[in-house]
Amino acid sequence: MKKIFLSKPLIVFLVLLLLVIGFSFKAVTALPPTSGARNLIITKYTVENLSLYSNIGTGHQISQPSGTTPIQGIEFTVRKAYNAEERAKLISDTTNEAGDFTEILEGPSSTATGYWYITGEASISMITNSSGVTTQSFASNGSQDGMYYVVEEPDSRVLAPATPFFVSIPMQNPLYVSGSSVPEEEHQWLYNVYVYPKNGVMNIVTTFADNTVAKSAKVGEAVDWKIVLTIPNGVGTATEFKVTDQLNSVLTYDIGTGVTIQVIDGISTGVNAPIDASEYNLSFADRSFDH
Repeated sequence: MKKIFLSKPLIVFLVLLLLVIGFSFKAVTALPPTSGARNLIITKYTVENLSLYSNIGTGHQISQPSGTTPIQGIEFTVRKAYNAEERAKLISDTTNEAGDFTEILEGPSSTATGYWYITGEASISMITNSSGVTTQSFASNGSQDGMYYVVEEPDSRVLAPATPFFVSIPMQNPLYVSGSSVPEEEHQWLYNVYVYPKNGVMNIVTTFADNTVAKSAKVGEAVDWKIVLTIPNGVGTATEFKVTDQLNSVLTYDIGTGVTIQVIDGISTGVNAPIDASEYNLSFADRSFDH
């Protein structure tokens, strides 16, 4: 485990952790058969040690790792996603008009993904059961094959929803090896596609610079604040680790003082080792400070 220390003027409220693993795709030569059951299976766990996961993002089923807890009642909204060629064909066939489509953008900079969904087309709601699992079946004749865009809806029990992602139904098997007899490698297409969007669990301690949790201050006085949090094991396999502090409306952030970020008991980096500014991004907007 590593602990991260953030030192800054007083900024309080909420710390968020976002951990997601994306899919990888592998080109194959054959097209999927037009018959056969197709299913999307989403499993939602909280997880303390990401390194316990294997085959994440390959579409294969994995056993529940130790140290994880299923979450019931998490909702995912699923929409059929159309690429530029599919969109153009639907418009050309007069099935839809250009204005019927909403472009799918991702990230804070609203980067184009190259996919659209039909605004009026009904979405699919998937809600996890007591085992943290939810399953959606698609037409076995291939009529619903294609790319889907999945969004985890906010829930008070989750620090932050997983980043929205795309999944293909059916899915090209990224582990496929021609002629292999290994179960995970012998089939070119996966018709039961397993997805494991997940959230990590952090131990977070917030105090003043002198390690006290209560302090009086005069109006206009600058007060230092620090956050100590434990990074889950295996976080290196995640695509994003985000900490957000929401500034109370009665406080003003002194941006000129800056923020100090350092590892205080890292195994490889040593005690009180500062983190180079090139290894993280800082932003301040809408009274919140992101790391």
